Amino acid sequence: MISERKDVMMKVANCDKDIEFQMLLKKIVQKVALALNIPIIYLEFTEISEIFDYYTQLRDIDIIFIDMNLKKENGYLIAKKLRNLDSKIKIIFLTTLKNYKVKAYDIYSTEYWIKPMEEEMLYKSVLSATKMLKDYENRYYIEKNKNGIYKIYFSDIKYIETSERHTVIHTLYGDIYSNRTLASHINNLDSNFVRCHNAIILNMQYIKSYSHDEIELKTGETLPVSKNKKKKILAIIEFYLKGD
Repeated sequence: MISERKDVMMKVANCDKDIEFQMLLKKIVQKVALALNIPIIYLEFTEISEIFDYYTQLRDIDIIFIDMNLKKENGYLIAKKLRNLDSKIKIIFLTTLKNYKVKAYDIYSTEYWIKPMEEEMLYKSVLSATKMLKDYENRYYIEKNKNGIYKIYFSDIKYIETSERHTVIHTLYGDIYSNRTLASHINNLDSNFVRCHNAIILNMQYIKSYSHDEIELKTGETLPVSKNKKKKILAIIEFYLKGD
């Protein structure tokens, strides 16, 4: 099952027991949504374990604000766990403790804010992080199969191919099996992808070289070119590479 990550939808989560700040951040998120003309869902959590449990089950949050002052399991440790699950999710730390700043850089946080903060500065932080999510490198969809749930970034996909009654998503970090058809996959991807063969979808950013019969990838694989649609496919590839 695929739940595609729509360009017109984002999710921002905040884990903070400060009700006043929760209200302020919600207001800021709504302001950013209006400025960028995109709907943004705002999620509120008061326990750090709740946001981690949510993310491990759904993987669909784009930006996470974490209050480092929460007791029990601290925000820094949870942030490290989240970063291990997803190298590209935007994490913004919030705290009154200056000594966490050095640790924060350890896990490549998007921003680091020490409370209290000015509303305008917070707005710029959320706006900047949201804009970055619109880049190709941050586009993704969610794939679920019997082995678990996967957040797959477009830029990590090398190619997708059929395998008996299933399809296999070949990524930089391993293969993921899917019950979806190639037609379903291609509908959820963007113009960086082309169906180079009846049984294969190719991410053209990984093309190293190509001929009339096959395509060599930068990662070493060689893929066939469809005989029936060879002229059209090669024209698409040539146009893509010229503009790259």
